[in-house]
This record gives sequence, C-alpha cells and structure tokens, in this order.
Amino acid sequence: MTLRRPRAYLAGPEVFLPNKAEVFAAKAALCHRYDIEPTPPIDAAALTPSDRLSRQIYLRNVKLMDAADLIIANLSPFRGPSADVGTVFELGYGFAKGLPVFGYSNHPRNYLDRAEAFFGPSTPGRDGQKYDRVGHAIEDFDLADNLMIDETLEGFGGVFRPTGGEPGDLSELSQFERCLAYAAEHLERLRENGSAE
Repeated sequence: MTLRRPRAYLAGPEVFLPNKAEVFAAKAALCHRYDIEPTPPIDAAALTPSDRLSRQIYLRNVKLMDAADLIIANLSPFRGPSADVGTVFELGYGFAKGLPVFGYSNHPRNYLDRAEAFFGPSTPGRDGQKYDRVGHAIEDFDLADNLMIDETLEGFGGVFRPTGGEPGDLSELSQFERCLAYAAEHLERLRENGSAE
C-alpha cells in the first residue's frame, strides 16, 4: 500500500501577482522536492464568472483547505504593515480544524517597525505603551506580526523570516523553502511517532 503525500494548502497573497502561475509552479517544484503535494488557492481566473464569483472562490478554497493535511502561509506584509487578511483567515481556519500550520514572511523587520514605517513614528505613553498618530496602541513584542498570528505558529516553528537585509517581494522563495523544510520534518516526526495532528 502506497501512502499519499501530505497535501499542503499554500495560503498567501500570491494569487494577486501578475506572475502567479510562475510563482505557484516554483512553489510546487519545491513542495515535490520535500515530498509534499501542493494545493494553491483558487482565484477568479480559475472560475466561470457569475453574480456570486466571490462565493465560488470562498467555497472552493474552503473545500481545498478541508482536504489539506497542513497549511503553509505567506505572511509577508500585503497592502499595509501586516499580513494579507484572507491569508490570516485561512491560517486560523486550518488551526481551528487541528491541522499543523506553518508560516513565513519575506520581511525581516518586526511589526512595530513596519507599522511606524507605514503610519509614521509612534508616541510613547506614560503606561509604557506605544501609540500611533491617531492614538491607537501598537503591539511592541518584537514579533513578525500581530501576537495572535505569532503565538499560533509558535508550536510550528514560529514565523520563518530573514534575519536582516532588505525585504523580499512576495515571489521570493527562500523563506518559503525554510518553512517547507521544517514542515516536512515536523510531519516526518509525527509519522515516526504514529501520531497525527
């Protein structure tokens, strides 16, 4: 009996890239190298236009996640200082289903630094908290993103990201491969222990 390869849902904003087909092909090649079956999200180009195209995309992607064995999420900042909100939903959906979830970012700086670069310098309050220009508190935990994202991923290797240098674009795959290699090792440990998460 041949066991099928674990299926990874590849959450991320790459569906919005003009070269998404090439990016997903490169990700698929890396997944195959680590004996993981890649499942990219569906976007509008893959479906027949209708009045409820958004509903079709949502339902198809939920179905893909329901058939997945793990989630690997690109948490690189997208349209702001934080990760793409759809990707974060998909990460949370997988975690709530009990799937192993893994994440990476192509941005080396922490969330506070990115928020300040996007919104302007923060202002320290008497309580030790930092505030943005409209008076909203900004998390300052030296994490890759919002604490709920980082803490969810803590048991799955954390958020893989560069340790320095300039941010990479959404299609850069070095952090994806680091995350993928860790995910493959994690799944192998589960198999060896005869356990499933």
